[in-house]
Amino acid sequence: MQERDRQREKQRAQAEAQQAEMGIKGSSSVDNPVSPDYRGEMAVPGSDARLMGYGDMSAEELSRRLPDVTVLDLSKTRASPEEMKIAGALIKDPDRVDWANDLPKGRVYVLYDESPDQIISSRVADRLIGAGHDQVFVLQGGIHQWRKSGLPLEPRSTTAVSGQSPSRSDTSH
Repeated sequence: MQERDRQREKQRAQAEAQQAEMGIKGSSSVDNPVSPDYRGEMAVPGSDARLMGYGDMSAEELSRRLPDVTVLDLSKTRASPEEMKIAGALIKDPDRVDWANDLPKGRVYVLYDESPDQIISSRVADRLIGAGHDQVFVLQGGIHQWRKSGLPLEPRSTTAVSGQSPSRSDTSH
């Protein structure tokens, strides 16, 4: 039992060090494993992802890391001419998350929706972690913060897919 505790503490310290390097804030999912709205630590590759959760990422950090991350737009608003999304984001249906199993493992995923508190993104982030993805983040402030920061947007009807993104960008998955 003590060995497992030491291993968890080591994983937690590694995750905190990586988060500090990347400018990501989070708190331990180990401390509150049943809360649906926690902000967890970034999983350390090779660690037990079930003990870890997801983290927050700022709009500025995301803009620096593009296009090396896959951005998922979970907004429930369906595409209309005036609706915008983060440039290159894939539109996914937050109510049918079976597509989470089809996403390639080992990539960094950043999720957002149209609500300022990101409840939908937090719920889906939990599902992605449960599906074995270990680098999942929720965009702090969502699309509203991205827009406020003056960062690039494109119409939601655009289905731009970068080389680092999954090949499907439809809402049926």
